[in-house]
Amino acid sequence: MEPGTFVWTGACASDRRTFTLNNKQGLHTRPAALLSRTLQFFNCRVQAQCGEEVANASSLMGLLTLAAGYGSKITFTATGPESVRALDAVAKLFENNFCDAYSQPVKSVSS
Repeated sequence: MEPGTFVWTGACASDRRTFTLNNKQGLHTRPAALLSRTLQFFNCRVQAQCGEEVANASSLMGLLTLAAGYGSKITFTATGPESVRALDAVAKLFENNFCDAYSQPVKSVSS
């Protein structure tokens, strides 16, 4: 299956979980990119809500529009056959404080 492709199978499983953001810098580009990349491979749709803002959790730009800072509560709602697995993956990212987002060095542009 292509990343980001949602295949409707007729059954509608859904799950909802809320997490507290403990990253001191909030949900900035690196953790948001890791989160969106992680969710693209699951056969479900995931929405993230922080306050009044709601976004497609598979979209980097959508996640950044949440403007989720340190201590924010983000609720993820997943609908589809792999909703539980997708939110388990989200839970793992939050439990590890998005440490995988920082495991690869940033490439600098050399002159």
